[in-house]
Amino acid sequence: MNQIIKSLETHSHSVDILKDVYGIDSSENFDLVIVAPSWDIEKVFNDENYHYIKIYEDRFSVVHCIKINNKKLLYVRLQIGAPNMIDFCLSCYKLNCKEFIFLGSAGSLDRDIKIGDIIVPSCAISGNGSTIYLNDTFKNTFLEKTFADKSLNKKLKGACEKTGLATADALVISVDSVVAEYAHLNEFKKMKAKIIEMEVATFFASMKLIKKEAAAVLVISDNSTDNQHLIGRSEEVRKVYQHSRNIIHKIITNLTV
Repeated sequence: MNQIIKSLETHSHSVDILKDVYGIDSSENFDLVIVAPSWDIEKVFNDENYHYIKIYEDRFSVVHCIKINNKKLLYVRLQIGAPNMIDFCLSCYKLNCKEFIFLGSAGSLDRDIKIGDIIVPSCAISGNGSTIYLNDTFKNTFLEKTFADKSLNKKLKGACEKTGLATADALVISVDSVVAEYAHLNEFKKMKAKIIEMEVATFFASMKLIKKEAAAVLVISDNSTDNQHLIGRSEEVRKVYQHSRNIIHKIITNLTV
């Protein structure tokens, strides 16, 4: 067992940290866990035919259970940022579920990747500090690449195709600051990063550490190359982005078939 998990069990004084912190009983069986920083469940499953039950809420996270195609899913809305992501992911090490999907927004660093495009990335560069904590020692892993699970990633792309959606694979750079990122955009582009967000690299790495399968769906919300920045987006741009986000529930539904 990884040293991080051993230390967690030694020092947390909790038999089930996932239950104590997030209200999720690790002994329950789930077919899929959806992790969505800042996206309330109503923004994704906005069709009246979906029925879900809230099982936990505090000022940091909200957890719902939803059944689709006779499959039992968890939908976890976290606060944004890799620190929140790493704590939740590591708490899932005993959870009876092998498949985890990340849902979120991302900015484009490429003129050819437009607002509203849907990205299913296979790789992310860790430009945030939290991922470093996944090592047993503080060796330098800043800017290392992390990867989606190949099998789940293929399955997720297939669900997108069933939905009739065109998707792209693009290299992600995960960062710690929205405000400070603009000063480093040229550096990110030199790394061949095409899109930018805050949690995917840590999500991939955390899930690999606890031997879970992870993949991600990202909706492009802004494009710095076209001077359409996240801060100060027009209402027209918001509508294009929201239209794509409103289709995500169809992808998840096809994923559970």
